[in-house]
Amino acid sequence: MRQFPIRRTRLTSSAIGVVLCLAILPPLLRTQTKNDSKPAQQAPEFYDEPKFRVSDVTDPTNLGGHASNATAAARQSLAKDVESIKDQSTSAPTTKIVLEKALQHDPDNAQLHHQLAEVEERAGEPLAAVKEFQRAAELDPSEPNLFDWGSELLAHGAGEPAVEVFNKGHRLFPRSVRMLTALGTAWYLRGSYEQATDTLCDASDLEPGNPTPHIFLGKILVAENVSSERVRNTLKRFASLQSENANANYLYALSLWKQPASSPDPHVVSEIEALLQKSTRLDPNLAPAYLRLGIVYSEKQDFPKALIALKKAAELDPNSEQAHYRLSQVYRHLGQTENAQREMHAYREAAKQHEKEIAREQHSKQVFVFDSKGSGLPK
Repeated sequence: MRQFPIRRTRLTSSAIGVVLCLAILPPLLRTQTKNDSKPAQQAPEFYDEPKFRVSDVTDPTNLGGHASNATAAARQSLAKDVESIKDQSTSAPTTKIVLEKALQHDPDNAQLHHQLAEVEERAGEPLAAVKEFQRAAELDPSEPNLFDWGSELLAHGAGEPAVEVFNKGHRLFPRSVRMLTALGTAWYLRGSYEQATDTLCDASDLEPGNPTPHIFLGKILVAENVSSERVRNTLKRFASLQSENANANYLYALSLWKQPASSPDPHVVSEIEALLQKSTRLDPNLAPAYLRLGIVYSEKQDFPKALIALKKAAELDPNSEQAHYRLSQVYRHLGQTENAQREMHAYREAAKQHEKEIAREQHSKQVFVFDSKGSGLPK
Protein backbone atom coordinates (compact mmCIF):
# COMPACT_ATOMS: atom_id res chain seq x y z
CA MET A 1 0.00 0.00 0.00
CA ARG A 2 1.33 3.41 -0.86
CA GLN A 3 2.49 5.48 2.03
CA PHE A 4 1.50 9.11 2.19
CA PRO A 5 3.41 11.70 4.21
CA ILE A 6 1.39 13.02 7.11
CA ARG A 7 1.69 16.79 7.28
CA ARG A 8 1.72 18.13 10.82
CA THR A 9 0.12 21.56 11.01
CA ARG A 10 0.16 24.03 13.87
CA LEU A 11 -3.34 24.57 15.20
CA THR A 12 -4.51 27.48 17.26
CA SER A 13 -6.29 26.78 20.53
CA SER A 14 -9.57 27.88 18.98
CA ALA A 15 -9.10 25.50 16.04
CA ILE A 16 -8.42 22.60 18.38
CA GLY A 17 -11.47 23.58 20.36
CA VAL A 18 -13.62 23.37 17.24
CA VAL A 19 -12.22 19.92 16.43
CA LEU A 20 -12.87 18.68 19.93
CA CYS A 21 -16.40 20.03 19.92
CA LEU A 22 -17.05 18.18 16.68
CA ALA A 23 -15.51 15.05 18.15
CA ILE A 24 -18.06 14.80 20.93
CA LEU A 25 -20.98 14.93 18.53
CA PRO A 26 -22.63 11.55 17.82
CA PRO A 27 -20.71 9.65 15.11
CA LEU A 28 -21.99 10.34 11.64
CA LEU A 29 -23.79 7.49 9.99
CA ARG A 30 -21.52 5.74 7.52
CA THR A 31 -22.86 4.93 4.06
CA GLN A 32 -24.12 1.35 3.93
CA THR A 33 -23.69 -1.04 1.05
CA LYS A 34 -26.75 -1.21 -1.17
CA ASN A 35 -29.32 -3.81 -0.05
CA ASP A 36 -27.81 -4.38 3.42
CA SER A 37 -30.64 -5.88 5.43
CA LYS A 38 -29.57 -4.53 8.86
CA PRO A 39 -28.36 -1.07 9.69
CA ALA A 40 -25.60 -0.90 12.29
CA GLN A 41 -27.88 0.27 15.08
CA GLN A 42 -30.09 -2.82 14.66
CA ALA A 43 -27.29 -5.31 15.13
CA PRO A 44 -26.96 -5.61 18.92
CA GLU A 45 -26.20 -9.32 18.90
CA PHE A 46 -22.82 -8.88 17.32
CA TYR A 47 -20.00 -8.06 19.37
CA ASP A 48 -18.59 -11.27 20.77
CA GLU A 49 -14.84 -11.11 21.32
CA PRO A 50 -12.70 -12.11 18.31
CA LYS A 51 -10.80 -15.36 18.68
CA PHE A 52 -7.48 -13.95 17.51
CA ARG A 53 -5.09 -11.20 18.49
CA VAL A 54 -2.81 -9.36 16.08
CA SER A 55 0.41 -8.87 18.03
CA ASP A 56 3.15 -7.90 15.58
CA VAL A 57 4.20 -7.46 11.96
CA THR A 58 6.96 -9.19 10.07
CA ASP A 59 8.52 -9.14 6.62
CA PRO A 60 6.66 -11.68 4.49
CA THR A 61 7.97 -14.46 2.31
CA ASN A 62 4.52 -14.74 0.73
CA LEU A 63 0.87 -14.15 1.55
CA GLY A 64 -0.17 -17.71 2.12
CA GLY A 65 2.48 -20.40 2.13
CA HIS A 66 4.32 -21.85 -0.82
CA ALA A 67 2.43 -21.34 -4.05
CA SER A 68 2.92 -21.16 -7.78
CA ASN A 69 3.62 -17.82 -9.40
CA ALA A 70 0.09 -17.80 -10.81
CA THR A 71 -1.44 -18.41 -7.37
CA ALA A 72 0.82 -15.88 -5.64
CA ALA A 73 0.00 -13.26 -8.26
CA ALA A 74 -3.73 -13.97 -7.97
CA ARG A 75 -3.59 -13.67 -4.18
CA GLN A 76 -1.80 -10.34 -4.39
CA SER A 77 -4.20 -9.05 -7.02
CA LEU A 78 -7.35 -10.12 -5.18
CA ALA A 79 -6.19 -8.66 -1.85
CA LYS A 80 -5.67 -5.34 -3.65
CA ASP A 81 -9.07 -5.67 -5.28
CA VAL A 82 -10.72 -5.99 -1.87
CA GLU A 83 -8.98 -2.75 -0.87
CA SER A 84 -10.39 -1.11 -4.00
CA ILE A 85 -14.01 -1.80 -3.00
CA LYS A 86 -13.68 -0.12 0.39
CA ASP A 87 -15.76 2.99 0.91
CA GLN A 88 -13.90 6.16 0.06
CA SER A 89 -13.52 8.29 3.18
CA THR A 90 -15.73 11.34 3.09
CA SER A 91 -14.18 12.94 6.17
CA ALA A 92 -11.79 15.84 5.88
CA PRO A 93 -8.13 14.79 6.18
CA THR A 94 -6.60 15.53 9.53
CA THR A 95 -3.52 14.72 11.54
CA LYS A 96 -2.79 11.99 14.03
CA ILE A 97 -2.23 14.44 16.87
CA VAL A 98 -5.63 16.08 16.35
CA LEU A 99 -7.41 12.73 16.31
CA GLU A 100 -5.60 11.55 19.43
CA LYS A 101 -6.57 14.73 21.26
CA ALA A 102 -10.17 14.30 20.15
CA LEU A 103 -10.19 10.69 21.37
CA GLN A 104 -8.99 11.77 24.80
CA HIS A 105 -12.27 13.65 25.12
CA ASP A 106 -14.41 11.00 23.41
CA PRO A 107 -12.64 7.59 23.56
CA ASP A 108 -15.73 5.70 22.43
CA ASN A 109 -16.15 7.56 19.15
CA ALA A 110 -16.01 4.88 16.45
CA GLN A 111 -15.65 7.37 13.61
CA LEU A 112 -12.57 8.94 15.20
CA HIS A 113 -10.98 5.50 15.68
CA HIS A 114 -11.70 4.72 12.03
CA GLN A 115 -10.14 8.00 10.89
CA LEU A 116 -7.08 7.36 13.04
CA ALA A 117 -6.77 3.88 11.52
CA GLU A 118 -6.65 5.39 8.03
CA VAL A 119 -4.01 7.90 9.12
CA GLU A 120 -1.88 5.12 10.68
CA GLU A 121 -2.13 2.98 7.55
CA ARG A 122 -1.07 5.84 5.29
CA ALA A 123 1.83 6.54 7.64
CA GLY A 124 3.07 2.96 7.23
CA GLU A 125 1.93 1.77 10.66
CA PRO A 126 -0.34 -1.20 9.85
CA LEU A 127 -0.25 -2.70 13.36
CA ALA A 128 -1.55 0.52 14.89
CA ALA A 129 -4.03 0.83 12.01
CA VAL A 130 -5.57 -2.61 12.43
CA LYS A 131 -6.06 -2.06 16.16
CA GLU A 132 -7.89 1.19 15.46
CA PHE A 133 -10.03 -0.47 12.76
CA GLN A 134 -10.87 -3.22 15.25
CA ARG A 135 -11.80 -0.68 17.94
CA ALA A 136 -14.06 1.16 15.51
CA ALA A 137 -15.83 -2.11 14.66
CA GLU A 138 -16.22 -3.03 18.33
CA LEU A 139 -17.82 0.32 19.11
CA ASP A 140 -19.95 0.42 15.96
CA PRO A 141 -20.26 -2.94 14.13
CA SER A 142 -21.51 -1.28 10.95
CA GLU A 143 -20.99 -2.84 7.53
CA PRO A 144 -18.25 -0.34 6.55
CA ASN A 145 -16.38 -0.69 9.86
CA LEU A 146 -16.38 -4.49 9.73
CA PHE A 147 -15.45 -4.52 6.07
CA ASP A 148 -12.53 -2.13 6.56
CA TRP A 149 -11.22 -4.12 9.55
CA GLY A 150 -11.36 -7.35 7.56
CA SER A 151 -9.77 -5.81 4.48
CA GLU A 152 -6.88 -4.47 6.58
CA LEU A 153 -6.27 -7.99 7.91
CA LEU A 154 -6.46 -9.37 4.37
CA ALA A 155 -4.07 -6.76 2.99
CA HIS A 156 -1.44 -7.86 5.49
CA GLY A 157 -1.68 -11.60 5.01
CA ALA A 158 -3.90 -12.51 7.97
CA GLY A 159 -6.28 -14.74 6.06
CA GLU A 160 -7.62 -16.70 9.01
CA PRO A 161 -8.65 -13.68 11.10
CA ALA A 162 -10.05 -12.05 7.96
CA VAL A 163 -12.30 -15.07 7.42
CA GLU A 164 -13.56 -14.69 11.00
CA VAL A 165 -14.31 -10.98 10.61
CA PHE A 166 -15.96 -11.29 7.18
CA ASN A 167 -18.01 -14.28 8.38
CA LYS A 168 -19.36 -12.19 11.25
CA GLY A 169 -19.93 -9.31 8.88
CA HIS A 170 -21.91 -11.57 6.57
CA ARG A 171 -23.99 -12.81 9.48
CA LEU A 172 -24.90 -9.23 10.36
CA PHE A 173 -25.26 -7.95 6.81
CA PRO A 174 -26.34 -10.94 4.69
CA ARG A 175 -27.21 -8.72 1.70
CA SER A 176 -23.75 -7.15 1.41
CA VAL A 177 -22.22 -8.33 -1.86
CA ARG A 178 -18.81 -6.93 -1.08
CA MET A 179 -18.72 -8.66 2.34
CA LEU A 180 -19.23 -12.04 0.65
CA THR A 181 -16.78 -11.14 -2.11
CA ALA A 182 -14.13 -10.31 0.48
CA LEU A 183 -14.95 -13.51 2.41
CA GLY A 184 -14.41 -15.53 -0.75
CA THR A 185 -11.05 -13.82 -1.23
CA ALA A 186 -10.06 -14.59 2.35
CA TRP A 187 -10.89 -18.28 1.81
CA TYR A 188 -8.76 -18.23 -1.35
CA LEU A 189 -5.78 -16.75 0.50
CA ARG A 190 -6.14 -19.59 3.00
CA GLY A 191 -5.98 -22.13 0.16
CA SER A 192 -9.64 -23.18 0.50
CA TYR A 193 -10.48 -22.93 -3.19
CA GLU A 194 -13.87 -24.64 -3.15
CA GLN A 195 -15.10 -22.48 -0.26
CA ALA A 196 -13.73 -19.43 -2.05
CA THR A 197 -15.58 -20.09 -5.30
CA ASP A 198 -18.79 -21.14 -3.53
CA THR A 199 -18.76 -17.93 -1.49
CA LEU A 200 -18.22 -15.83 -4.61
CA CYS A 201 -21.13 -17.64 -6.24
CA ASP A 202 -23.22 -16.76 -3.15
CA ALA A 203 -22.26 -13.12 -3.74
CA SER A 204 -23.36 -13.42 -7.36
CA ASP A 205 -26.70 -14.87 -6.26
CA LEU A 206 -27.37 -11.67 -4.30
CA GLU A 207 -26.81 -9.45 -7.35
CA PRO A 208 -26.41 -11.55 -10.52
CA GLY A 209 -25.66 -8.51 -12.65
CA ASN A 210 -22.97 -7.09 -10.36
CA PRO A 211 -19.59 -7.58 -12.10
CA THR A 212 -17.46 -7.56 -8.93
CA PRO A 213 -17.85 -11.16 -7.67
CA HIS A 214 -17.56 -12.46 -11.25
CA ILE A 215 -14.28 -10.63 -11.82
CA PHE A 216 -12.94 -12.15 -8.60
CA LEU A 217 -14.09 -15.59 -9.74
CA GLY A 218 -12.32 -15.08 -13.05
CA LYS A 219 -8.99 -14.30 -11.39
CA ILE A 220 -9.19 -17.53 -9.42
CA LEU A 221 -10.08 -19.48 -12.56
CA VAL A 222 -7.07 -18.09 -14.42
CA ALA A 223 -4.73 -19.20 -11.63
CA GLU A 224 -6.34 -22.52 -10.63
CA ASN A 225 -8.09 -25.50 -12.20
CA VAL A 226 -11.26 -25.07 -10.17
CA SER A 227 -14.39 -24.87 -12.29
CA SER A 228 -17.34 -26.56 -10.61
CA GLU A 229 -20.77 -26.87 -12.16
CA ARG A 230 -21.96 -24.09 -9.89
CA VAL A 231 -19.18 -21.78 -11.06
CA ARG A 232 -20.05 -22.49 -14.69
CA ASN A 233 -23.75 -21.86 -14.08
CA THR A 234 -22.98 -18.65 -12.23
CA LEU A 235 -20.81 -17.31 -15.05
CA LYS A 236 -23.29 -18.51 -17.66
CA ARG A 237 -26.00 -16.46 -15.93
CA PHE A 238 -23.71 -13.43 -15.83
CA ALA A 239 -22.94 -13.78 -19.55
CA SER A 240 -26.66 -14.07 -20.26
CA LEU A 241 -27.46 -10.94 -18.25
CA GLN A 242 -24.50 -9.06 -19.74
CA SER A 243 -24.60 -10.49 -23.26
CA GLU A 244 -22.79 -7.49 -24.78
CA ASN A 245 -20.09 -7.47 -22.10
CA ALA A 246 -16.82 -8.79 -23.50
CA ASN A 247 -15.46 -9.85 -20.12
CA ALA A 248 -18.68 -11.69 -19.20
CA ASN A 249 -18.43 -13.79 -22.37
CA TYR A 250 -14.73 -14.41 -21.77
CA LEU A 251 -15.30 -15.53 -18.16
CA TYR A 252 -18.01 -17.98 -19.14
CA ALA A 253 -15.77 -19.39 -21.88
CA LEU A 254 -12.94 -19.73 -19.36
CA SER A 255 -15.16 -21.65 -16.93
CA LEU A 256 -16.15 -24.06 -19.71
CA TRP A 257 -12.53 -24.54 -20.73
CA LYS A 258 -11.50 -25.29 -17.15
CA GLN A 259 -14.11 -27.99 -16.53
CA PRO A 260 -12.55 -31.41 -15.89
CA ALA A 261 -12.87 -33.81 -18.80
CA SER A 262 -10.82 -36.72 -20.09
CA SER A 263 -11.34 -35.48 -23.66
CA PRO A 264 -12.93 -32.17 -24.69
CA ASP A 265 -16.51 -32.37 -25.95
CA PRO A 266 -16.47 -30.96 -29.53
CA HIS A 267 -19.77 -29.15 -28.90
CA VAL A 268 -18.35 -27.51 -25.76
CA VAL A 269 -15.18 -26.54 -27.61
CA SER A 270 -17.28 -24.94 -30.35
CA GLU A 271 -19.24 -22.99 -27.73
CA ILE A 272 -16.01 -21.82 -26.11
CA GLU A 273 -14.64 -20.71 -29.47
CA ALA A 274 -17.84 -18.78 -30.27
CA LEU A 275 -17.84 -17.06 -26.89
CA LEU A 276 -14.21 -16.01 -27.24
CA GLN A 277 -14.72 -14.75 -30.79
CA LYS A 278 -17.67 -12.70 -29.57
CA SER A 279 -15.59 -11.38 -26.70
CA THR A 280 -12.82 -10.18 -29.02
CA ARG A 281 -15.38 -8.54 -31.32
CA LEU A 282 -16.90 -6.69 -28.38
CA ASP A 283 -13.49 -5.63 -27.06
CA PRO A 284 -10.61 -5.86 -29.56
CA ASN A 285 -8.16 -5.03 -26.75
CA LEU A 286 -9.06 -7.87 -24.38
CA ALA A 287 -5.74 -9.73 -24.37
CA PRO A 288 -6.85 -12.70 -22.19
CA ALA A 289 -9.61 -13.55 -24.69
CA TYR A 290 -7.12 -13.67 -27.59
CA LEU A 291 -4.77 -15.80 -25.47
CA ARG A 292 -7.50 -18.31 -24.64
CA LEU A 293 -8.68 -18.33 -28.27
CA GLY A 294 -5.12 -19.09 -29.38
CA ILE A 295 -4.96 -21.97 -26.89
CA VAL A 296 -8.24 -23.36 -28.21
CA TYR A 297 -6.97 -23.23 -31.81
CA SER A 298 -3.67 -24.84 -30.74
CA GLU A 299 -5.53 -27.72 -29.10
CA LYS A 300 -7.49 -28.18 -32.33
CA GLN A 301 -4.21 -28.25 -34.26
CA ASP A 302 -5.31 -25.19 -36.23
CA PHE A 303 -1.91 -23.53 -36.00
CA PRO A 304 -2.40 -20.71 -38.55
CA LYS A 305 -5.41 -19.39 -36.59
CA ALA A 306 -3.60 -20.00 -33.30
CA LEU A 307 -0.68 -17.93 -34.57
CA ILE A 308 -2.91 -14.95 -35.38
CA ALA A 309 -4.69 -15.03 -32.02
CA LEU A 310 -1.53 -15.52 -29.95
CA LYS A 311 0.38 -12.79 -31.79
CA LYS A 312 -2.48 -10.42 -30.98
CA ALA A 313 -2.40 -11.50 -27.33
CA ALA A 314 1.37 -10.88 -27.13
CA GLU A 315 0.96 -7.54 -28.88
CA LEU A 316 -1.67 -6.39 -26.40
CA ASP A 317 0.21 -7.79 -23.39
CA PRO A 318 3.94 -8.03 -24.16
CA ASN A 319 4.63 -9.35 -20.64
CA SER A 320 2.30 -12.34 -20.97
CA GLU A 321 4.30 -15.47 -20.22
CA GLN A 322 1.65 -17.78 -21.64
CA ALA A 323 1.33 -15.86 -24.89
CA HIS A 324 5.07 -16.11 -25.60
CA TYR A 325 5.28 -19.75 -24.53
CA ARG A 326 2.31 -20.78 -26.67
CA LEU A 327 3.65 -18.79 -29.61
CA SER A 328 6.95 -20.64 -29.31
CA GLN A 329 5.10 -23.96 -29.52
CA VAL A 330 3.04 -22.85 -32.53
CA TYR A 331 6.11 -21.62 -34.41
CA ARG A 332 7.79 -24.93 -33.70
CA HIS A 333 4.81 -26.81 -35.15
CA LEU A 334 4.97 -24.56 -38.21
CA GLY A 335 8.68 -25.27 -38.64
CA GLN A 336 9.75 -21.70 -37.89
CA THR A 337 12.65 -22.52 -35.56
CA GLU A 338 14.14 -19.04 -35.29
CA ASN A 339 10.79 -17.49 -34.35
CA ALA A 340 10.20 -20.30 -31.86
CA GLN A 341 13.52 -19.59 -30.15
CA ARG A 342 12.81 -15.87 -30.05
CA GLU A 343 9.44 -16.43 -28.36
CA MET A 344 10.94 -18.91 -25.90
CA HIS A 345 13.51 -16.28 -24.94
CA ALA A 346 10.71 -13.72 -24.52
CA TYR A 347 8.83 -16.22 -22.34
CA ARG A 348 11.85 -16.75 -20.05
CA GLU A 349 12.43 -13.01 -19.73
CA ALA A 350 8.76 -12.40 -18.93
CA ALA A 351 8.78 -15.20 -16.35
CA LYS A 352 11.91 -13.80 -14.72
CA GLN A 353 10.41 -10.30 -14.58
CA HIS A 354 7.16 -11.68 -13.18
CA GLU A 355 9.00 -13.49 -10.38
CA LYS A 356 10.83 -10.28 -9.48
CA GLU A 357 7.58 -8.32 -9.38
CA ILE A 358 5.92 -10.91 -7.14
CA ALA A 359 8.91 -10.96 -4.78
CA ARG A 360 9.07 -7.17 -4.68
CA GLU A 361 5.36 -6.93 -3.91
CA GLN A 362 5.59 -9.60 -1.23
CA HIS A 363 8.52 -8.02 0.55
CA SER A 364 7.08 -4.51 0.38
CA LYS A 365 4.07 -5.52 2.47
CA GLN A 366 4.33 -6.18 6.19
CA VAL A 367 2.45 -9.29 7.31
CA PHE A 368 0.60 -9.50 10.60
CA VAL A 369 1.66 -11.96 13.26
CA PHE A 370 -1.36 -13.17 15.18
CA ASP A 371 -2.18 -15.74 17.83
CA SER A 372 -5.39 -17.54 18.64
CA LYS A 373 -7.65 -17.42 21.67
CA GLY A 374 -8.90 -20.96 21.69
CA SER A 375 -10.25 -20.89 18.15
CA GLY A 376 -7.93 -23.37 16.57
CA LEU A 377 -6.17 -20.63 14.62
CA PRO A 378 -2.40 -21.15 14.28
CA LYS A 379 -0.22 -19.50 16.87
